[in-house]
Amino acid sequence: MYNKIMNEKQITQLIKAAEQMVKENGSEPNHTVGSAVMSKDGAIISGINFYHFNGGPCGEVATLAKAISEGCNDLIGIVAVGDRERGVISPCGRCRQSIFDYYPDMEVFINDGNSLTTIPIKKLLPYTYSFEENK
Repeated sequence: MYNKIMNEKQITQLIKAAEQMVKENGSEPNHTVGSAVMSKDGAIISGINFYHFNGGPCGEVATLAKAISEGCNDLIGIVAVGDRERGVISPCGRCRQSIFDYYPDMEVFINDGNSLTTIPIKKLLPYTYSFEENK
């Protein structure tokens, strides 16, 4: 069950971009996650986590920061892919909150245990804290 925002070709391109990023840069023995985002105009930007013993930014956060720094702010979808052939993975709690804070209407690709699907970040992070609603 994919979203209605992106077509199948765009979805495939988005996932392949994240897979390529992790394939080319997944040398960290602990945990490597590649991520890719898509803008409304179909542009894809990918990034990778920056592992450090203090945590470092996750792949999704690094990719969002890269997209924003490159002036790509109209993002509609995000996917994360783990190294060692783990495939599409769900974002951690910290990433979910970051995605929600910047893109509350973002679609997130996940593996629901049976297949790949998308879910709005609002549903992936229920009862979230919203700065805008708590000013």
